[in-house]
Amino acid sequence: DVALARLDTARATFEDLDTPYELARLLFDMGIMREEPEEATQTIRSAIKIFERLDATNDLERARGALFRIKPAGKVPDQNVVGLYEIVKIINSTLDLQEVLNRVLDVCVRRLRAERGMILLLDPITGALRTRVARNIKDGGESESKRSPQSIVKEVIQSGQSIMSADARADERFVESESVIAENILSILCVPLIMKERIAGAIYVDHRQARHLFSPRDLSFLEAFGDQAAIAIENARLYEELEEARTRLSLENESLRREVLVEKHLDSIVGNSEAVAKIQFAIRKASAGNSTVLLRGESGTGKGLLARIIHNIGPRRNGPFIKFNCAAIAETLAESELFGHEKGAFTGADRRKLGRFELAHNGTIFLDEIGKINLAMQSKLLRVVEEKEFERVGGTQTIKTDVKIITATNLDLEKAVEDGTFREDLFYRLNIVPIMLPPLRKRKDDIPLLAEHFIKKLCKDLGVETKRLEPGVLDLFMRYDWPGNVRELEATLHRAIVMSNGDAISKNEFYGLFADVPASVISEGPMPMPNTLLNPLIGKMDISSEVYDEVLSTVDKQLILRALETSGGRIREAARRLGLARNTLKAKIQKYNIAVRE
Repeated sequence: DVALARLDTARATFEDLDTPYELARLLFDMGIMREEPEEATQTIRSAIKIFERLDATNDLERARGALFRIKPAGKVPDQNVVGLYEIVKIINSTLDLQEVLNRVLDVCVRRLRAERGMILLLDPITGALRTRVARNIKDGGESESKRSPQSIVKEVIQSGQSIMSADARADERFVESESVIAENILSILCVPLIMKERIAGAIYVDHRQARHLFSPRDLSFLEAFGDQAAIAIENARLYEELEEARTRLSLENESLRREVLVEKHLDSIVGNSEAVAKIQFAIRKASAGNSTVLLRGESGTGKGLLARIIHNIGPRRNGPFIKFNCAAIAETLAESELFGHEKGAFTGADRRKLGRFELAHNGTIFLDEIGKINLAMQSKLLRVVEEKEFERVGGTQTIKTDVKIITATNLDLEKAVEDGTFREDLFYRLNIVPIMLPPLRKRKDDIPLLAEHFIKKLCKDLGVETKRLEPGVLDLFMRYDWPGNVRELEATLHRAIVMSNGDAISKNEFYGLFADVPASVISEGPMPMPNTLLNPLIGKMDISSEVYDEVLSTVDKQLILRALETSGGRIREAARRLGLARNTLKAKIQKYNIAVRE
């Protein structure tokens, strides 16, 4: 009571003397000594009005800080609740990392009445600490790191413990801190940002003019707010990484698309023969419209390449190109792969799946080995070809699709129709634009160009200098029938490039690979002309290409039968005796319809 009486006397004296600054200081001291919250609040507000009129910034900030820490009578909102509300607004408003960081720091500076602040994050890969946002703090970089508040932040990150100092100049922890001394930092508050049980950065605020600005209550608020802010920052950071990855993937896809368009165009059909010219003409016609295309030819003739070219030079080139091998998947799964399925349609269908036709919308679908699709699927496929609609497995909704359909087969579909294994109506629907690819043995004039093309391509892919073929190798190639067609030629050259030494590929690299050319010819040079006819009947024949092929095929088949007979039907042993690769012999066995028991 005596003290209050003397304070009232002093107040009256300052008013009489017209000394407002001293009066305001007296009111501030009286306010922080009051026990009743309402009286303390009223007294300090009187001081704040005078400090505002006098523009006494330091005292004004101090008085506002004291007023903020007064706990009013009755129930008031908890700061943690206010902070949670603020961070929820930030999370719901943006996923831009920089904007999230800026708004989080602004909330901290405003709520804590801080003069300066910054948020620093650790790089998840390098571990480097980097200032992402700052208010009134200049990042001096490595040369000024000792004078920067970063030294305080590093201690918080290393220890995982928050730091609060009411008077840093008198705090023993900072007596050697150049930043505290040089920048005259008084009040400090710094808390770690913990994201998924790891310290990912820190929030730092300070004041260089007001002591005792931050209280334990402020520390509790910033720690709770930081925990919530870490969620918003991590979400924004992950979204930023996702967007960067999506952009990078988009650029890579575009680059690959351009690369495919460059490599898979009309000129990528190598050759100068009449057969190649006919194929190029047919491709131009097939790519122009939406008609179905049926590619026919032996295995290895390039049906997949032609399908890609038809897509790339057509009006759907910017749409998807979806491939499906009808013989590479079980019949029970083919329907799901082509048309998709709904969740719960069958055991294991734990989610909805889009089929190939749905994925190919506005693009092209390529159905390879179409002759091996079962009859049940043929009827469903017929509907898609005719109506351009289907339902997913287990679904009732009819889905429309706009696709160009290209199919391919090496089977005799006409015979399959006669045998009842392929629907006649589906065959007619698919055979709108037929393109027949001739086997390599029917266009041997293209072998030199194909060999040159494959050598350049393979050497580039393997990262070696471009090799050349020694004289005589092309002669050897021209005598071979290539049952595996262009694919076999590419594989043969690939093997030779890998196995060869130096910059030239000799005939020795192909020893034992060809059936129709004796091994002696490979090592001794050109094939000698026979002095006598092998069979007197040949002298009576009218020589033509058909007769030539028939005689060679007959002899070839008889030699294979003899080799199988003497080897007990073992293909591997027969191939060794004939000097053939096992796959080459199997292709010939299939060609001549030879029954073999393995």
